[in-house]
Amino acid sequence: MGVRNGFVAFAWGALIALCGTVAAALVTAVVIAAVPDTSGTASFLWTSVVIAVGLHGLLGFFGARASARRLRPSSGPGPLAAIIACAGPVLVSALTQMGVVAQGESAVLLLPVCAAVLGSVLGAALAGRHHGGPRLHRAPLTVRPGDRRR
Repeated sequence: MGVRNGFVAFAWGALIALCGTVAAALVTAVVIAAVPDTSGTASFLWTSVVIAVGLHGLLGFFGARASARRLRPSSGPGPLAAIIACAGPVLVSALTQMGVVAQGESAVLLLPVCAAVLGSVLGAALAGRHHGGPRLHRAPLTVRPGDRRR
């Protein structure tokens, strides 16, 4: 595996997670602007934590899966490829959540990082099980004269 392929795969996974996180932040900003009274309540906090856990888990899954597929032709299956595939989404999740926790919010907000780790490991593992070769095609439905079935 070349350094360039590893960096591109890492960046690809991080970019997928970053785009999803930015989209979620924009939606959150719109919700807060639309209903500013609910942004400080406990129900808003817990709802946002649950949504963030699900979102970071999915982003970790898809980011690691895309990275692992990018790494597969050059490196094959292995622990280094799995670590590189998982690192991008987990790093983005950790950086976004650490900023919130550093502001004095609850440490429960680290749960999305755990979800990103779980999603990334699952995505990298499932990408490794998928065979990238061409799919098997069905036999033609019509039999032409001269064709023999065996």
